[in-house]
Amino acid sequence: MAVDLEPLERAIARLREGLARHRAAPEDEQLRDGLIQRFE
Repeated sequence: MAVDLEPLERAIARLREGLARHRAAPEDEQLRDGLIQRFE
């Protein structure tokens, strides 16, 4: 039985994008909170 990894790959890509945005503006707490909430 094959496992579809595409949803996981998309989630990892979104996480990488979020980390890049956070690194660009680490003082932006609202951005950080939104990124955390997205993955809860």
